[in-house]
Amino acid sequence: MKINPFKIEKIRHTLATNRKFDQLVKTYRSTNSYPEIFDLNTSVLWDKLNWKSPLTPEQNPMAYDRVKIVAGLIPIGYQRILNIGFGSGDLENEIFKSQAANYDWEGIDISLKSVKNLQRKYPRRKFMIGDVTKLKTPQNPYDGVIIMEVLEHIRPSKILYVLARIYSQLKNSGWLILSVPLNEGLEEMMAKNYNPNAHVRIYSPGLVQAELEISKFQVQKQINLYAFHKNYYLKKFLLKFFPWLKAPNNLIILATK
Repeated sequence: MKINPFKIEKIRHTLATNRKFDQLVKTYRSTNSYPEIFDLNTSVLWDKLNWKSPLTPEQNPMAYDRVKIVAGLIPIGYQRILNIGFGSGDLENEIFKSQAANYDWEGIDISLKSVKNLQRKYPRRKFMIGDVTKLKTPQNPYDGVIIMEVLEHIRPSKILYVLARIYSQLKNSGWLILSVPLNEGLEEMMAKNYNPNAHVRIYSPGLVQAELEISKFQVQKQINLYAFHKNYYLKKFLLKFFPWLKAPNNLIILATK
C-alpha cells in the first residue's frame, strides 16, 4: 500500500532529526513506494503568479522583511551572483535601488513574463528563462547563489539532484542563501483542494538542513521568520525572548560550499 505524501514528509523529518541520512536518501529515490504531490508548476502558472505590484511592508510584512534580510546577507563588494527563481524581482528591487551595488548579477526563472519585465527594468543585468532542474555547470562559477521560496516547488525525487547542481554552480569558497516556508498548513489546504502556490513539499528546519548536509553544504546561519499582519516588528522582537509562543513560518539559511 502506498504511503500518503504528507506522511512520508513527516517520516523524512524524523529521519533527518535522527540523522539517519542513508535511510532519508532512499525515501527520495523510491518514488514508486513514496508518492509525490502533483506538480502544478508551469511557466504559464508563474506568468500569472509572478505578475504583481511591488512588495510593501503593509501588503506582506514577513515577505518584505525576508527580502531585506537576504539582501543584508549578501557580501559587500564585487560578487558574481545567480538568483534562481527571481519571480517579481523583489530582491532585485531592493539590491539595485542603490547605485553602489557592484554585482555581476544573473537570474533565471521559468516565467517568460518575469524575465522580460526584469530585463527591461535592469538592462545591465542578465535575466534568462531557466529551469532549476536543468542547471549546467558554468564555465565561470558564481560567488553566490540565491534561491528564495523555490525548493518547496521541487519534487522530492529531484531535490538532491537540484542541490547537487546548485553546488556545482559555486566557486570553492562560494555561498548559498535560501528560504523555505514552514508550518503553512499545506496538508489541511490540500484536503480542501486548495494549493494556491503550487507547493509540493512540507519542510522543517531539520529536513532542509539535512538535505543541505547530504549535498555537501555547511550551514552557517539560520533565521526564523513569523507571519504577522499587524505589529509585525514588535511581535518579531518579542519572539526573541519567548520563541515557544509561535512556530516559525519561514526559514532563511546561509550555507557555504
